[in-house]
Amino acid sequence: MKNLLALLLTTCIILGVISLSSAQESDHALMFEAGIGYGSQIESLGFQGGALYQINEQFRVSADGIYYLPGDDSNGVEFNWLEFNANGHYLFATQENMKFYLLSGLNFSSLFSDSANIRLPGGDTTDTVYVGLNIGAGAEYSLGSVNAYLEGKYALSSANQLVLTGGLRIPLAR
Repeated sequence: MKNLLALLLTTCIILGVISLSSAQESDHALMFEAGIGYGSQIESLGFQGGALYQINEQFRVSADGIYYLPGDDSNGVEFNWLEFNANGHYLFATQENMKFYLLSGLNFSSLFSDSANIRLPGGDTTDTVYVGLNIGAGAEYSLGSVNAYLEGKYALSSANQLVLTGGLRIPLAR
């Protein structure tokens, strides 16, 4: 679990430093995003934070993490779920204040619990990191200085999960 958190933090810092230095020399945009989400497997709300980098008018990349509030397995044992996502966005429709996009990328999920009796998907232990593929779509609406977004994606892995998120994207550099 600590390794996954360290990987998430390190990746976000590296992405932020690289993107911020590049954004100062071009008109590419870096945005911070914060929101809430719902995971169908854990059946719980989560808190999302991440960064998004606009490569050009049609493509951008994003990295985010979602920490879900504790859920229960089939025996009522409490567990937590943390996921990290690295996605590419293809903007296929852009209007004055609205953008629609498809997304694809990688998902890294980890479940953890204080109990040794938890039953995870496939009978795995809480030390298991699930690696999967994200596919989905989203919409973004400009509110002036910030953008609101709604996104839905399906993480294809041993711990399949539909994730619905929404929140705000705040431009940091342009």
